[in-house]
Amino acid sequence: MAVDRNKLEQQAMRQLQKGQIEQALSSYQQLLRLDPRSRRVRKTVAELHLRLGQNKDAERRFLEIVESLRKDGKERSAIPIYQQLLRLRPKDHEIVDELGDCYRTSSFPTDARKCYEKAVEMTARNKPDKAQEIQLKLVALSPGEFPLRIRHAELLEASNWSERAFFAWVALGKESRRVGRPDEQARFLERAMTLREDWNVLVDAAEARIRMGDPRQGLVHLQKAHAEQQTVRVLALLAEGLQALDQKPKARQLWLQAARLYKEAGEIDRHVRALRGALECSGGQDPTIQAELKEADEVLALRSLRLWEQDWVQPNNQRQVEVVIKAKVEADYGFKDRARQTLEAASDIRKALSARIALAEILVDLGELEAALEELAQVTAPDAAATQQLHLRQQILRGEKPMSKAGDELNGDDLIDDDLIDDDDDLIDDDDELLDDSTDDDDGVAAAHEAEGDRLAIAGRVKEAVAAYRTAIDADPTNDSLLVKLGEMMARLDDEPDDASSDDFSFSFSQGGTFAEISPDDIEDDPEGGFGDGFDDGFDDDFDDDFDDEPAEDEALSEARARISVGMFREAVPFLKGRQDLPARTLVAQIQIGVGDLRGARNVLRSALGQSARGEQGYQEAIWTLADLYTQAKKPDAGLKMLDELQEADPSWRKRDCKARRRGLELMLAKG
Repeated sequence: MAVDRNKLEQQAMRQLQKGQIEQALSSYQQLLRLDPRSRRVRKTVAELHLRLGQNKDAERRFLEIVESLRKDGKERSAIPIYQQLLRLRPKDHEIVDELGDCYRTSSFPTDARKCYEKAVEMTARNKPDKAQEIQLKLVALSPGEFPLRIRHAELLEASNWSERAFFAWVALGKESRRVGRPDEQARFLERAMTLREDWNVLVDAAEARIRMGDPRQGLVHLQKAHAEQQTVRVLALLAEGLQALDQKPKARQLWLQAARLYKEAGEIDRHVRALRGALECSGGQDPTIQAELKEADEVLALRSLRLWEQDWVQPNNQRQVEVVIKAKVEADYGFKDRARQTLEAASDIRKALSARIALAEILVDLGELEAALEELAQVTAPDAAATQQLHLRQQILRGEKPMSKAGDELNGDDLIDDDLIDDDDDLIDDDDELLDDSTDDDDGVAAAHEAEGDRLAIAGRVKEAVAAYRTAIDADPTNDSLLVKLGEMMARLDDEPDDASSDDFSFSFSQGGTFAEISPDDIEDDPEGGFGDGFDDGFDDDFDDDFDDEPAEDEALSEARARISVGMFREAVPFLKGRQDLPARTLVAQIQIGVGDLRGARNVLRSALGQSARGEQGYQEAIWTLADLYTQAKKPDAGLKMLDELQEADPSWRKRDCKARRRGLELMLAKG
């Protein structure tokens, strides 16, 4: 005989009203057998088990519910059930961890962080292997917070996972170097060396010691490294360390030896840096070194020539503009293979001058020099000056010494175009190659121009020092000491009324701030959490509609954004220190735009976007900020391309603002 479910449920409800809990439980269990997929009935059964003190049965039913909800992707609905379970099993780290997962998936990062921190605390002593897994989730929530990453490395050590701990410490050292904290870099790398001996890490630690002002300890590391393997990098670091200890005659000889080796290897930027070091050790008065340095500077300037930045190479019709600009944007964001495909697929303009040159430069970036030279060999330059530039670029790609000299037909303005959109800075390399035995290519350029700026500043040539420091920052935009020096020079420049102009304006964080990592203040979380403990909604399909789908922003970002919105740029900086996530770096760029440093903002945004996925939180705002930057730089073409990218990524994002900006850029383009 069929059982009427409605009558059975009415019977169970009457039993509840009469206080007949056991009979009601029996009725609901019968209902559950008839409809085992009903979460509502299963939840009622669990609650009745609780009322009867049958906690184990209640736990089993609650676990069945959360498993079913998470399987269906309804993590938000599972959160209240986990809260019930947590009251039953307060010492169960797995429940706390899983509750944190649900909070994270439901875009409640603050609640997720509290759960993960509690779970780590519960497991750190007796189950460090489990604790490190949970700590890794905390790192993913706030990748820019060093204390979280340090704790993860410590837990890896406690779990006896020496190899993984080694690489974690090395990664921390690499990140510290990137944000300009050589003291922390040295500490992290030396911690790594307690786990495993590695020549590259030893040299990096030596360099960090020298940079932080401890050349003696740096030389101790270098002596050991030199005994194991002799390289030009070790030679240059020995020279730098000895120079810092005022042993200039020895340092001078080592600098000259390093300069010779760098020159033979074709590393012109490092060649220049070594020559500058030798000249400094000579008191700045050695004519031979000065002459060689001048020649090396000229070669370095020539090597920075990029043909697609020249006026004679620019697209001359709408189709070329569409294809070539698209390829350039793809290349700028690190998608060089895609840029190549874009150009090669455009058969209708494949032989056009702008397309050939763009493809050649992209092939250079891909390391396919022979293919690039073949492409350039088919180019016919429109005039004598263009022919000379084309010939010069071919010489450079063949590894030949350029015959032309900067200052003749090819002056500095021809060779190095400082135009905002066309500048070809490489994106910051932030991959996982932890044990690189060489410094970044930009370091030598930045160091050389920084040294030149120091010399000019001492000589009182403020405006020239500002120019040198700016060039150094272009090569190394995260170097905080450079920002401080530039800020000091700008302050001195402001005291000279004849030289003050908006074109020279920049900014610094010299007022007690750096971009280096600091321990963040504890964030006061919402005492009420994200959920109540009740079940009044009954798990219906509309449950998720009551929640805001926009991901919550942490307090530090909110505080920084509030200050930026009213022009309090300096006050916003402390909230962004050490942050490398995309939203934070976008706010840094907004600060730089606000104070007129468009180039610095461009570098930060291009680097951040190059390391981010399209669907990542903050991606749309970053693209919008880049569009705003190009708008202020009077680059409507580039601004429109950014709006196209934004439209493709998220058509619904700030539709009215995007429409207005697009119309404005179109008007600007028509007027220009």
